[in-house]
Amino acid sequence: MSGKAESLARLARAGFRVPPFFVVAPADDAAPAALAARSAALAPNDPAARFAVRSSAPAEDGTAASFAGMFETFLFVAPADVADRVRRIRCGADSARVRAYAKAKAIDAAATPAAIVQVMVDAEVSGVAFGRDPVDGSDRVVIACAYGIGTGIVGGDGDTDTYWIDPNGAIERRVAHKSGAHRRAATLSGVAPAAVSPQAADLPALDDCVLREIDAAVRAVGTCFGAAQDVEWAVAGRTLYLLQARAVTTPPGTLWDNSNIAESYGGIVLPLTFSFARYAYAGAYRQFLRVLAIPERTIAAHAGELDNMLGLIEGRMYYQLLNWYRLLALVPGFRLNRRFMETMMGVGEALPAQTVAAIERSGRARDLFAVVATLAALGRRHVALDAAIVRFHACIASTLAVNPPLETLTLSELEAEFARLERCLMSAWETPLANDFFAMVWYGVLGRLLVRWCGDADGSLHNGLLCGAGGMISAEPARRIGELAGLCRGDEELLRTFASGDAAAAGAALVSRSAARAGIAAYLNAFGDRAQSELKLETRTLDDDPGPLFRAIARMAAGAAVALPEHGGPQAVRARAERDVAAAVARHPGRRLVIGFALGQARKRVRDRENLRYERTRVFGRVRRIFAQIGRRLHAAGRIAEPRDVFWLELDEIWAAIRDAAGDVRAIVAARRAHYSAYADAPAPPGRFTAIGPHAPAARALDTVAGGAIRTGIGCCPGVVRGRVRIVRDPQCRFERGEILVAERTDPGWILLFPAAAGILVERGSVLSHAAIVSRELGIPSVVAIGGLTAWLRDGDLVEFDGRSGRIERLEAAACA
Repeated sequence: MSGKAESLARLARAGFRVPPFFVVAPADDAAPAALAARSAALAPNDPAARFAVRSSAPAEDGTAASFAGMFETFLFVAPADVADRVRRIRCGADSARVRAYAKAKAIDAAATPAAIVQVMVDAEVSGVAFGRDPVDGSDRVVIACAYGIGTGIVGGDGDTDTYWIDPNGAIERRVAHKSGAHRRAATLSGVAPAAVSPQAADLPALDDCVLREIDAAVRAVGTCFGAAQDVEWAVAGRTLYLLQARAVTTPPGTLWDNSNIAESYGGIVLPLTFSFARYAYAGAYRQFLRVLAIPERTIAAHAGELDNMLGLIEGRMYYQLLNWYRLLALVPGFRLNRRFMETMMGVGEALPAQTVAAIERSGRARDLFAVVATLAALGRRHVALDAAIVRFHACIASTLAVNPPLETLTLSELEAEFARLERCLMSAWETPLANDFFAMVWYGVLGRLLVRWCGDADGSLHNGLLCGAGGMISAEPARRIGELAGLCRGDEELLRTFASGDAAAAGAALVSRSAARAGIAAYLNAFGDRAQSELKLETRTLDDDPGPLFRAIARMAAGAAVALPEHGGPQAVRARAERDVAAAVARHPGRRLVIGFALGQARKRVRDRENLRYERTRVFGRVRRIFAQIGRRLHAAGRIAEPRDVFWLELDEIWAAIRDAAGDVRAIVAARRAHYSAYADAPAPPGRFTAIGPHAPAARALDTVAGGAIRTGIGCCPGVVRGRVRIVRDPQCRFERGEILVAERTDPGWILLFPAAAGILVERGSVLSHAAIVSRELGIPSVVAIGGLTAWLRDGDLVEFDGRSGRIERLEAAACA
């Protein structure tokens, strides 16, 4: 025996309560009737008994690779179906995903796995328990559980309670609101979970008696196996069963953080967008590591981190932050670069020291030659970066210039068009990644030099020097909207039509106004793919609905320009910062040269970061149109109910549907819709939390929302602004000129509102997030990373904030309606 089977046998021999099971060896060709009889014999007094059938391969749950989720597992299997499930497990071992994972890990997984047939526990509550805290490594037992069977915990779909139990018996709890998602998820799996009354919606899933029993069992298993274990368990009729145990060889906790990824993927994200983004991130970063001369064996060893840089938690996109740190540790200078990465990504909370030390040690596990090669590659890449960026823009232009009419292509040709984009662009995508890396480094280096040599404790010089640099594509929409507003000013009939946001009416009104029509057509040609959450493939862009553009023009033309604050605009801020720096280093010509070089690099890299993100938007726009056309074809063939149902499928499912002309994916779409239905009205998970197991949220505390009259965030563009706030959750909503824009997050689609705002306050973000960069370029005072902002303020509150220090004061609450 090997893998899971060996662990189960060991638990059973030690006297732990394990559901009856037997193992079907790889060479066992027992007839279906024989396997059915053998299964029924496990529960001779229960003719309705059902069974779990799962793989047990030598490679599973190993220290080098877990193969988590790679092999098949079947639940609630009738005796007559056991033989079929065993056959499918054997066939699944040769699946493309298993082969790819094994190749990346340099592991031979070709051997046919054994199969475990075990009496199914129809659990009221189930979960996982860790013999040591996966976050801080302490000897606390951590228990995560949910109603029903454990698939909701592993998949992140259940309403998960988490408990921490000290060796002295003290219990800390985090109890989830039981929204009913666990019941839907279980039903989709063919499971009939125990009923949960509405009155029990917020009660703990486990009482102290059962918690202490699990705690004792997990500690005993660790003693028996000689090391802390992570144990899967189930409770039925208040009886505890142990289902699996594996050694905790590395901290299994997962640190999820949505920092600035919420700029690009805000709110609920559908499966196609997530699967495409995860695939694109993994491929691009593999290419980037190769450019840095990271050895192929090292890249293969980190396949798990590369394939799991992102996660989808309750329908929302998150960074799997520890994997980002582990990949960054492959590049020399981890201790310094880690801080720079945190600044760029808006990560505000430091990792525990022992976690940092462990990641840093893993990054050092390379020979001197590899380190020298990486440093040399970084140097070459930096020297050649400006030329590479020029080539990248040319590559994008030439690739997108080939623009076959998608409506004339067959499904197979649409798949081929996607593959063409992938081949042309994925290989070149290391250029934006390299620029992001050097933007992170030079922005951080400049900040440290200004603190050390110029006393820039509050970062005002740092931000001021980056104001009004020019050449940034993200500021171009604001300029063009201003020009269009000037062109339309005085045409009251047209502006009233624009203000309604009715695209059809606006189009009709433009027929007789050639200049305005040409200007709007030029804008849409350049920025038609820009929209809120523009990297979400399901998003409707300005090409789909230009109404937000019309409203922005009407808003700009409606009145006099917003008076500049006292700082005098971006050029004046920049000039003042340059004078202050020059005065601080006047007697140190060497320092002046060093700061000048660092400043030049930071300005270029930050500018190019925004410009390269625009190119990404253009590519995503083409990809969006390809999938929209695929949706229309599948709908016309009767294989999905609506064309936009394609966005509920994942990449691999779409390609499979194209190759299988008879395949019907409507059931998948319906299941996903039902699965997501619990997320729309439920509170979003916190911006940062640790997870017990692969996905299950186990946050110790939600985002802080406190009272009081003062908040502090990160000042991004200086200037003191006093005015009324407008909480904006959708950039298409009403927003008046001169109001202070308050948002949870922004992305490039919000640029339509920026020119009319007197100031910008954002709950999330970083000094290098879109809101920070563009507000500096436009000279609009701004503060980001303000905890609990959108819960603290209400529409109409009078506030005063300082974009230099990041201090916000609420002077007067809005009158109640």
